Amino acid sequence: MSQEPGILAVWNDCDRTREAEYENWYRNEHLPERVGVPGFRFGRRYEAIGGASPRFFTYYELEAPSILVSAPYLERSNNPTPWTRKIMGEEIFRNINRTACRQDWRIGALRGGFALTVRWADAAAVQTVSASLRTVADDLIEEGAAVRAEFWHGLSEGTGTRSVEQSLRSGDDQSIAGALIVEATRDKELAEVSRFCTASAGDGAVIGAYRFLCALDRRDMAG
Repeated sequence: MSQEPGILAVWNDCDRTREAEYENWYRNEHLPERVGVPGFRFGRRYEAIGGASPRFFTYYELEAPSILVSAPYLERSNNPTPWTRKIMGEEIFRNINRTACRQDWRIGALRGGFALTVRWADAAAVQTVSASLRTVADDLIEEGAAVRAEFWHGLSEGTGTRSVEQSLRSGDDQSIAGALIVEATRDKELAEVSRFCTASAGDGAVIGAYRFLCALDRRDMAG
C-alpha cells in the first residue's frame, strides 16, 4: 500500500436554480460524510472567481490513495443516502471532473484564501511540466506571491472504480492526468501566480482561479 498522501480532486457545477439546496446538502451531509470515512484527513471547498466553469473546486486529503478503494469508502459510495440520490439523480450536482490522485510534491506550510488550479487531461503533458513547475512554485513562494503549492498525479485506481453513487449521475465523470494547486493570500497575488503558471503550463492546461469557501478537518469532527 502506498504511503504517499492521497487526494480526491473534484471540479463541478450545480443547478443555479437550486443552489441553496445544493449548499445545504454539501455542507450538512456530503462534506461530513466524506471526511468521516476512515483515512480521510480533511476536505476544502472553493468557488471560482469571475464566473468560470466548473464553478466549484473541492479536494480531500487522504492518508493514502488506496483509501478510495477501501471497504469503508466503497460501502459509503455504494449506499448513497436519499438526499444524495436526489442531488445526483436530479442533476443538481453536474459537470463533474473527479479524480483519485497521489501527492507528488508539496512546497510551503501556510494556507491561503485563494487557489489557482492548473490541470491537464494528457499524461504526457504532466510528465513534461512537473519538474519545471516545481521551480516556478519555489520562486513564487520565495518572492511572497504564493504560500503553498502541491502537484498531484492522477491514478486510474479509485478514479475508474464505479459506484452506485456515480451511476446516478447523467453521463460519465471527466478526469485529469495531473494538477498543480498554488495558494495565495490575496487576489492580487493570485493574479501574479496565474501569470507565471500560464507561461509555464504548456499546451492543454486548463487554469482556474478560486476563492476559499470552507473546510472540514476530521479532528474537528471528533471534537
